[in-house]
Amino acid sequence: MPLRRLETGERTAALSLLRAWTPVHHLASRHTRDLLRRYHRAGMLTAAIAERRVEDRFIDMSPAETALYDAVDDYISSTYSNVADNVRSAVGFVMTVYRRRLASSFHALAETLRKRLAALDEADADLFGNEEDVSDDETADNV
Repeated sequence: MPLRRLETGERTAALSLLRAWTPVHHLASRHTRDLLRRYHRAGMLTAAIAERRVEDRFIDMSPAETALYDAVDDYISSTYSNVADNVRSAVGFVMTVYRRRLASSFHALAETLRKRLAALDEADADLFGNEEDVSDDETADNV
């Protein structure tokens, strides 16, 4: 029977039983900030738990910043939609990182993109070898 069909008291009792008899109860625990604060007030925890005050602030972007934001967002969307299904979740994770960097700050985004470019350059170097491994004919300007 779904828990949502139970009356409040029955639901509370059922959840207590489920928590007490779960097979991983002795292996895992999760402490919310509220629970950790109760431990602190009871003297069971010496470290104070930080209070977070989240405040959304909206900024107006310049036309250049808007263009950059849109270009990176397009890159993220097209990269994700062009990958094979078997690697989509991994690429989705990476694209999520890019989106967070994009939303965080342009400096964070620039650093992420610099690292990506360096990794791509390194992959190209590994793929094509170093110049010292290439014959003189291959390094000539006319090649």
